[in-house]
Amino acid sequence: MAQVLITRFNLATPGREAAFRRASDWLAGRFDLFERYCLPSVREQTWQDFTWLVLFDSETPQWARERIARAQSACRFTPVFTALFDHTGWGRMVRDAIGPPVARRIVVTSNLDNDDAIAADYLERLRDAATQHWHGETFAINVTEGLVLARQRLYRFAHPANAFTTLVESDSDRLRTTMTIRHNELAHHVPIVQVPGKPGWLQVVHGGNVSNRVRGTILAKPETLCFPAQILAEAEPPTAAEIAWDRLFNAPIRRLRDLAITLFRHIVRVDQPVRALP
Repeated sequence: MAQVLITRFNLATPGREAAFRRASDWLAGRFDLFERYCLPSVREQTWQDFTWLVLFDSETPQWARERIARAQSACRFTPVFTALFDHTGWGRMVRDAIGPPVARRIVVTSNLDNDDAIAADYLERLRDAATQHWHGETFAINVTEGLVLARQRLYRFAHPANAFTTLVESDSDRLRTTMTIRHNELAHHVPIVQVPGKPGWLQVVHGGNVSNRVRGTILAKPETLCFPAQILAEAEPPTAAEIAWDRLFNAPIRRLRDLAITLFRHIVRVDQPVRALP
């Protein structure tokens, strides 16, 4: 098995976003989030036989490249500086990382946003699920349970096709990779193996979010979870009144909101495909 974790750092889609993601203030804030949440969660993985590719815009400024080098000293990853590319570029990039095709090998690719985190055993759980369910056909893995961190509170949230996507496929000349399928469209393309159990991922709600928002139900005991201590350091136990209010009012309202958004996306195609240059 070849296991590859992929993180888009500041590789933008065409248009105004490209310049936005090369701006110093945006980059500095994104490095802070990456170093606080994402990087330590990958460093502490119980399974270490994987490749981590972190994608940067080819025009990333020098000061940011120096910060990338410092981050590499804290956790092993491969920076990929690239211009925009079409969807076939994902497969080419993974192929460059894992080498030529190997008979009977499977390739497991997983997406991790640069401001999110994964539990210490996340990649090991993915590897176990890939081994257990592989029967020669491509499929996705979804670790159902996760966490949302917002305003010093943790929420537990279950999602049948969350943004932490993983694709398992044979090691062929045409690697698809998980990056070519939107998480909310997975079920239309491949079967999904659901992995239940303890929370495996963490989404951080912060001022720079585009789509992340508070979801799920507030947690009473955030300290008992399988994440590095520094990641959950800001999370504080809610009061009894907060818990009661969340169970009775806030959580049901959030569920209704998410249902409305899902229905809207079935009617109007909101997400646009990543278009890029060869």
